Amino acid sequence: MDIKQILKIIYLYENETKNFTEISKKAEVSYPTVKKYVKFYEEDVEKIFQKKHKKKYSGIFTNKNVLNFLNDVLKKLPNIIIKNLKIIFESQFGINISNSMLYYIVVKLLKLKKKNLTFVEIQRQRLDIIMENKYYFYYYIPKLQLFIDKLVFIDETQFNSFNLYPTKGWGEVGEKIYSFCERIGHESFTLCGAISINKFEHYVLKDTQREGTFKSQDFKEFLIELNDKTPIDRIFIMDNWNGHKSNDMKGLFSFFRLTGRIFLFLPRYSPEYNAIELIWNIIKKKLKNVQEKKDLKNKILIEINEINCFKNCIEKVLEN
Repeated sequence: MDIKQILKIIYLYENETKNFTEISKKAEVSYPTVKKYVKFYEEDVEKIFQKKHKKKYSGIFTNKNVLNFLNDVLKKLPNIIIKNLKIIFESQFGINISNSMLYYIVVKLLKLKKKNLTFVEIQRQRLDIIMENKYYFYYYIPKLQLFIDKLVFIDETQFNSFNLYPTKGWGEVGEKIYSFCERIGHESFTLCGAISINKFEHYVLKDTQREGTFKSQDFKEFLIELNDKTPIDRIFIMDNWNGHKSNDMKGLFSFFRLTGRIFLFLPRYSPEYNAIELIWNIIKKKLKNVQEKKDLKNKILIEINEINCFKNCIEKVLEN
């Protein structure tokens, strides 16, 4: 066997693919040959690695607490990347450890390997953002309890007449169950609102079928009206929707800040830190339980006027 072919097999295995069939085609050697040299390569690498780190990490290899902790973390967060696993590990045990060492423990000692997951990318992005903004999540948000009377949570939500019908029901095993829906025209609305500890400070309900989608200009008008209705010491909290940070909005935010207004933007993928999301959920659940689905606009307005759990929702968000 030519040394160049062996090196080519190892290069393909490390940098391009772990599939032996693909390697055998690219390297122009048989499948058993690929399997043989990859096995030799992995065994040698493992021996070298253990020899190199035996003194430095001698206690970690046999420490059951370490292995159990890592196993639990990987069960709860199966799509965590090694970089973030290292941060969690070091904060728990106070031991500086390299990424390669941690990878070795996960793969060789715990005998785990990466598998394809659905929606991995969005979850990984969310985890990265949480780690990047850990002070925001674990320090800054709880401190807002000191200013709970001054907080105003802002957000938008969609109401669609078709989505308000129940989608699940009880029935016998093996038999289909049916539901009835009224033959009404399709209705769709966007509700933009702002809540404080005791009420809706301001809201706008837009018919998206007749008036079009809710855009940055609509939010700008909403914010100007909200600013006029609320005291200057109120703190406005909202998510990172593009419409909140468009070029039209930058000048308005600058002007409001000069008057003393404070704006806080939540990190991406963090709806659980916006209390108004809980209000939207309550309204939608109530609308789903209403038998008559006609005149959706008036039903939304009735639920807005009846809801009175603002303080509980805000306290729940800040405590969690």
